[in-house]
Amino acid sequence: MNLMFALPITFVYFLFVNVLVTVMMTGIVYFVHFVHYPLFYAVPAEHMPEYSERNSLLTSFVVVPLMLVETVTTVWLANDPVFPNLNLYFNLGMVLVAILWASTLFLQMPCHRKLSQRYDAKVIAFLIRSNWIRIIAWSVRSILMLFLIFQISHQCLPK
Repeated sequence: MNLMFALPITFVYFLFVNVLVTVMMTGIVYFVHFVHYPLFYAVPAEHMPEYSERNSLLTSFVVVPLMLVETVTTVWLANDPVFPNLNLYFNLGMVLVAILWASTLFLQMPCHRKLSQRYDAKVIAFLIRSNWIRIIAWSVRSILMLFLIFQISHQCLPK
């Protein structure tokens, strides 16, 4: 049975935006982890407060809107009844988004606040170590969303 033309266009848009934003955030978190955070060690101690505050502000202009769009589209997809057989996967996506927000709010943001007060190599090291949570969660989300696209297209295309 070919369901492709029966798919609600809103579902298709939300799925497309969700996959796009998830993959974008996965790329960003890898860049942050392997390039951006390690460069904090090179910032002279006397410049760390100003650098850290500016870094947090500018980074938030990119990351916060993407995370909000990812969250809204993830919740919407998890509550849309178009593919009830895939609800488990959409719900897993919601759990991963919750983990990402928790890690960001309770692990990374406090580190950035400390670095905006003074240079601390131990805080930078913790920032990098704790960021593995986000690396893993966004990687799994990207794989999950690509898997869902495959499953949905497989269900919709003629056999």
